[in-house]
Amino acid sequence: MRSTVESVGAAEQEAPVDRTCYRCDRDVATEYYFRLSATPRSATRDRFRPVTRTCCPDCVAALGLLEFDERWLDAIDRR
Repeated sequence: MRSTVESVGAAEQEAPVDRTCYRCDRDVATEYYFRLSATPRSATRDRFRPVTRTCCPDCVAALGLLEFDERWLDAIDRR
């Protein structure tokens, strides 16, 4: 599984993008949503298909796929 942060580009402005988190059904601002993609390996391709879902940062973190950047944590510690 991989995750990429989507950015607003010309193609996205032309075609509507579903920004609803597939787990919690919240609408997520374009600059904050993640695209989670899973591609089955050859041994499981007969049972599963590739999928891509829109997900909010809270749900990505709940899945254990999001960690805080050390620079951000250091900035919080200095406050």
